[in-house]
Amino acid sequence: MMRANQYSFVAEIERIADPEYIPSESDIIRLATSHGGVKELRFSWGELDVHLFNLSGYIPEQFRKRWFHQFDSCTALIFGVDISIYDRPFYGQPTESQLLTTFKTFENTVNSPLFANSSIILLLNNFSRFKEKLPHSPLSTFFPDYEEDKSDPCTSARKYLLARFKDLNRNRLSVYSFWVDLDLSDNHHLYAALKKTLIHIQQRKARSDVWSSSEGPTSPSKGSIARSGTLTTLSSSTKG
Repeated sequence: MMRANQYSFVAEIERIADPEYIPSESDIIRLATSHGGVKELRFSWGELDVHLFNLSGYIPEQFRKRWFHQFDSCTALIFGVDISIYDRPFYGQPTESQLLTTFKTFENTVNSPLFANSSIILLLNNFSRFKEKLPHSPLSTFFPDYEEDKSDPCTSARKYLLARFKDLNRNRLSVYSFWVDLDLSDNHHLYAALKKTLIHIQQRKARSDVWSSSEGPTSPSKGSIARSGTLTTLSSSTKG
C-alpha cells in the first residue's frame, strides 16, 4: 500500500521536474528524508534568503573537515528527533532507551564551538505516536527517575524529555521546541511557526551583531540554521 507522503510526491512530480521549480514550504521540511551525506540548497522563503546544509547519516571525517567550517556563525541549528522511539531498547539492553543515543548526539552538537552563537530549533517528531504509546508503555520503564503526574501524564512526560534536552545545553543557547508530526500532509501551521521563529532569531542576531560592532571590530556575520538527527544547516538573512 502506498504511504501518504509517497503519494504526495508522485502527485507533485510535474511541479518538481519543472526547470523553474522553486521548493515549497512542504518540500523544505521533507528534506529531512535523506539517504545520508551532505546536501546544499539556496532559496527564498518570503522575506528570508536561505542557505541550507542538510547533513544526515554517517559522514566520514574527511568530509566533516571539508564542510563543517560552513557552520561558523550559524544562525540556528534545527535538531530533529523521533520522540516515539523512547520505548525502543538497545539490543541486549531491554530498559535502555534508544533516546540515550539521541541525547548524546544533541549534547555533542549544541556544545560544539561551531554553534556557540546559534539558536536551537528542536523538532520533537512523531508526537501523535508518542502520545498513543504512553498509556501502554510507561516512560518510567526506560527513565526510572521520571515521576509521572497522574492528572496529566502526557504533559509531564513532555516536560521531562524537554528538560533532559535543555539540561545538555551547556552553551545556554536559546531553544525553541516544537512537538510535531512531520508525516502529516497538512503542516502549514508548523511551517508558519518555523518561519516566524527563523525571522525572530535572525532579527535578534542582527541586533546582537550591531551591538557587538559598536563595542569594537568583529568579523562579518553570515546567517545559518542547522538540523540534527538529520543535521541540517541553513544560512538565512532577512531581506531588507
